[in-house]
Amino acid sequence: MSIFYPPEWHAQKSVWFSFPHNSNEWQQLSLDNPLQEIQGFYKQLIAKILDFQNVDLVFHSADLKNNCLDWIISLEKKHFKLETHVIANNDIWIRDYGPFFVFENKTKTVLDFEFNAWGQKFPPWDLDNQMPKKIAEKFAYPRKIFPYVLEGGALEFNGEGVVLTTKQCLLNQNRNPELSELEIEKLLKDSFNLQKVIWLERGLEGDHTDGHIDDFARFIAANKILLCQTDDVANPNYHHLLASKKSLEEQGVELDFLPLPQDMKRAGEYLPASYANFIFINNAIVMPLFNCPQDLIALEVFKKNFPKRTIITIDCQLLIQEGGGLHCMSKQEPELKN
Repeated sequence: MSIFYPPEWHAQKSVWFSFPHNSNEWQQLSLDNPLQEIQGFYKQLIAKILDFQNVDLVFHSADLKNNCLDWIISLEKKHFKLETHVIANNDIWIRDYGPFFVFENKTKTVLDFEFNAWGQKFPPWDLDNQMPKKIAEKFAYPRKIFPYVLEGGALEFNGEGVVLTTKQCLLNQNRNPELSELEIEKLLKDSFNLQKVIWLERGLEGDHTDGHIDDFARFIAANKILLCQTDDVANPNYHHLLASKKSLEEQGVELDFLPLPQDMKRAGEYLPASYANFIFINNAIVMPLFNCPQDLIALEVFKKNFPKRTIITIDCQLLIQEGGGLHCMSKQEPELKN
């Protein structure tokens, strides 16, 4: 088998998003029109990305797309192209339910796993679970189907046969309770043609995905990871982030460190705000801001580690209120090079 899942710094054909439409997701926010606010955030983000590469944008319905026609037309002057699609969906977090675009024998192929809304926490998810199939059919991509639950945000790939993940998520009884750790590890290796799985224990406090890796540890090169850390012993993330640091050092991985933003809570619960939830795009990085002193520290870390990329910033204080970040709402499609 010659399946290859490129790392996210590989050249991208486009980046995919699902445009917000479900007002129930945002109604708890203290805003006059929260859905309109998050749609405005998407429009701002997509306009920034179109200066660097193509974007594929999914609309839940033709009516939703028609409501955005003036904005879509305004983007035609951009250097890169916005491609729109009408595919019914439940939620915006396409990182987790969208297709894994891989190369198999130099053919772009979709890997299609089951999606159950992070352990059946947020029904319904039936439409989201169909997204890989719908995209594969639309573009006539071959599709390989795997009958077990797996989310994109739970996995970090280095492009050289290694994947990084957490036990808190992949071994959770609300995902694949019939499978052991060894069986899940074998499935990962077989599905993505991998040689090694690096297991960390858990993710950030308040993460409803049960510890997705993309919120605190990201590969930025084959043997280098950006890892969140905090000096605040009282922070509920302090001890397990330190344990992750020690574990990765034992694996011989080179590390650099991102601060955590200042504590953010909603209804007394920690929000998993993180600078690690950034997006790779062609020649640039899209970095979240949280309007706190740590923003500038994190920005310097990105500048140091990506000297040849433009660092684009965008305020993510609204987005994190729903518990997710930039990486969670996006899914890269790599460019197939001969």
